[in-house]
Amino acid sequence: MKTTPIMKTNPSAPPAADLPRLVEAERRLDERLAAARAEATRIVAAAREAARGREAGLQAELDEIERGLREAADAEGASRARAIEDAAQREVAAYDRVDASRITQLARHVVAQVVGERGA
Repeated sequence: MKTTPIMKTNPSAPPAADLPRLVEAERRLDERLAAARAEATRIVAAAREAARGREAGLQAELDEIERGLREAADAEGASRARAIEDAAQREVAAYDRVDASRITQLARHVVAQVVGERGA
């Protein structure tokens, strides 16, 4: 049996008759690799789309929470403003109910105290 140059350099190399089979196997592997890459591309695209959808949903939820907080803060501010206004109105009403003679009496008392302290 005469040896080929392939056999001289690599004794475990398949015979030349197996070459078409190896070429076909390589072609099939290339096809499978291309299909796997295409599938990976589809999976990545789907994952990105799903992430964008989740992000949009979370953003909408955050916007709703922020709106609710703004409304609650506005309502609380308005409630506090009403409470302050009501308290001021009660103070004005209480002052209006004080008799003028009582105010005069209190004013004289304050003046007497101030003058009395200066004279002492």
